[in-house]
Amino acid sequence: MVTLTTKRRYDSLGLTKLVDEWQHRLNRQLFGTSYSRHKRVRLATYAVQELNYNQGIHTHLLVGIPEATSDLKPNRSALSFEIQAIQAWCALDHGGRPAGQDVRPITDFMGAYRYIHKTVRDLGGVDNIDVMNLHIPSVEPTVPTLAAG
Repeated sequence: MVTLTTKRRYDSLGLTKLVDEWQHRLNRQLFGTSYSRHKRVRLATYAVQELNYNQGIHTHLLVGIPEATSDLKPNRSALSFEIQAIQAWCALDHGGRPAGQDVRPITDFMGAYRYIHKTVRDLGGVDNIDVMNLHIPSVEPTVPTLAAG
């Protein structure tokens, strides 16, 4: 689960654009040409925006690394995903500070899902879901085969 904050105030669309640029940079960094040239793999993401106490906006994301990446030759890095995600966000021109970001593994998916949806309680809250930063990887359908016998 990732929480991304900014130092400056952005409206919903401005933050959506920043998160999209962050995902693009992080995908390119993690998966190399498998993402940038071939578009074969990318992070799976689901984003929800939330108001800060000062009426600014931050984003919570559920992020998954597709299983297909084990077959690829990704860019190798000694840095953990958490550090790479924070560095990619802070490198954008928005003034985000590393201490203001939070990246942690999801050990309780339903708990994380409920947490990021705390502002989506009714139809008015549905606008907080950042559909422009929703990326669910496609899965090739498998056709079961019967063994001849």
